[in-house]
Amino acid sequence: MRAISEARPAAVWAFGFLLTACADPAADALDEARTAFDRFQRAALHGDRAALRALTTRESEPAIDGLEPATDRPPLAVESVVPVHPGRCDVVATDPLAEGSTSRWVVVREAGAWRVDLVTTVGIQNPVERSIEVAIEPAPH
Repeated sequence: MRAISEARPAAVWAFGFLLTACADPAADALDEARTAFDRFQRAALHGDRAALRALTTRESEPAIDGLEPATDRPPLAVESVVPVHPGRCDVVATDPLAEGSTSRWVVVREAGAWRVDLVTTVGIQNPVERSIEVAIEPAPH
């Protein structure tokens, strides 16, 4: 009986070690990306430009000066966080004020932190349609 009680702490330690060793880094990245997006939303709703600069990509910074606080609206509801590649996750969110309106926000790893990429986000919300005109001339006879 004594041998079993002495072995129990070692078994508990081993189980705990396995849980930490098997932690899913991809799940951690999704959580970190969502946390960055949530912080971005709070800063945007309160008009905290300093926080917004810290939470967006360097390329996105010029857009921050034009943002107005939206204190009279609820935050977007995050539906999911989709891994695109190791340095990018897309946050899919719905607008509680616009029923059925879904948007995709790009969150990327930049300078060691997850940041909202406003430039790419705008690009995927409003894809540019490109058409190519080809002039076909009849072959000379």
